[in-house]
This record gives sequence, C-alpha cells and structure tokens, in this order.
Amino acid sequence: AATVWTPEEFLGHAARTTSFWSFYFGLAALSSLLALVLALTLRTHLLWTATAFSVAYVFVASVQGYVSWALPSIGVPLQHYAISVLILISFAVLMWMSSETINLRQHLPWAHKILMVACAVTLSLLVLIPLDLYGIAIKIKTAIVLITYTLFIYSVFHIWIRDKFPLSTLALGISPMVCMVASLFGIFSAFGWIPFYQNVYVIWQYALVENMLLVLAISVYRIRKRRLEEFDQQKLANDLAAEREASFNQRQFMGTASHEFRTPLATISAALGDLWGCEEDSASP
Repeated sequence: AATVWTPEEFLGHAARTTSFWSFYFGLAALSSLLALVLALTLRTHLLWTATAFSVAYVFVASVQGYVSWALPSIGVPLQHYAISVLILISFAVLMWMSSETINLRQHLPWAHKILMVACAVTLSLLVLIPLDLYGIAIKIKTAIVLITYTLFIYSVFHIWIRDKFPLSTLALGISPMVCMVASLFGIFSAFGWIPFYQNVYVIWQYALVENMLLVLAISVYRIRKRRLEEFDQQKLANDLAAEREASFNQRQFMGTASHEFRTPLATISAALGDLWGCEEDSASP
C-alpha cells in the first residue's frame, strides 16, 4: 500500500493515524487492565480468557510496527517473530474464550474438549517458528480454525435452540464470531484467495476491542445476576430457618406449658372427683 505523499498530506495523515492509534491502544490498555482486575476479583474462567485475549492487542501493535519502533536496535527481527508467535497465541486464546462465552464445558462437553485440543495443537505449532516452518504452521492453523469455527457456530445455535438461553448469552456467543469472520478474511487475503482489503484489518482490530468490552460487560452482568440469585436463595434459607426455629420454639412452649399445667390440673381433677364422691355418699340413704 505504498503511496507518494505531499508534505501537507503526509502531516495530516500522520496526525490522524497517531490520534487513532493513541485512542485504540489507550482503550485496549484500559480494557485489559479492567479484565485483569475483574479476573483477580471475581475469579471466573471467562474473565481469565478475556485477560489472556489482551495478547491480541500486542499482536496488532506488532503488525503496525510499534515493536520495531520501540526496540529498533535489538539485533534480531523481533517484530517478525512477535507477529508469528502472537498470531498463533491469539487464535488459541480466541478458541478458548469462545468456549467459555457459552459455557460449552457444561452444555456440550464434547465440543469443549475439541476446542481445547485445538488450542493445544495451535500452541504446539510455536515450535515450528524457530525452525523456519512458519508457513506450514499457518496452513495447519488455518485448517484448525476452519474446523473449530464451524463447530463453534454450530454449538452456539444448537444450544440456543435447545436450551433457550437468554439473548445476552447469545450476543456473547456471537461476539467472537465477528473476530472469527474478520480473521478468516485476513487469512484468506494473506494466502491470496481473496483480494487484499485494508478495511478487513481495520474491522478485525475494532472487533478485538468490541469483543473484549462486550465480554467484560456481560460477564459482570452475569456475576451480578448470580450474586442476586444467591442473595435471594440465602434470604429464603434464612427465612425458612427462622420459621423452623419459631415452629420448634412453639412446640417446645406448648410441651412445657402442657407439662406445667398437667400436675395442678390433675390435682384439681382429683379433688373435684373426691368432692363428687362425697356428695354422692351423703345423698345416698
């Protein structure tokens, strides 16, 4: 995408680009920090995957050349290796996060196991990078991605139709699909299967932030809802325990009262019986 610029055009373009990437990486840093804080506080699998998915922002920074800009004289092609490593890690984490968004571990255990195996295989491809076999690694990764993405899309709609989970969960399940579709276009463009479109990469970069923020928002909503349900259950349990205690105290009181009244009533009853007997004796000739 080489372009010849006039000085005025270049300065305007550089200013817009700098503003865009400052905003982008600022938002990415805030979302990553928020994901980490929530993961440490709430300790859920989904929030840990969101935190791990922050590695995708480092991948974007590597693609945009910020690694070479930050470390220009390190002596090795760091940006080249960073892009190679981070793209494999990003795809592996995306598959992991996709499984957690719709809780495949519970709804479709077999699909969750397949995705976890795909994550492990994708991460194992990292050993091919220092062997200068990155091209083979990308081809294997592409085959894995096509299979797992198809499986995930099937799983989302299958579980939604079968279990009728809420729209928030459906939105959370569909959100990774945006990253998946955009990443597939990027892969197909890299292989030359489709023409190169700069907007494809822009959409993918925006999809990362959108997916991260949506995951965080719905995760917090889920946890708040679960905490409210737990609070209601605890309140119901406390009310039930109080009712049982009151019923026990009532029975105990009635037993004590009946015991305390039994002796004097028996004495009175016996005395009345004696008086009644005396009256009958005096009345008889």
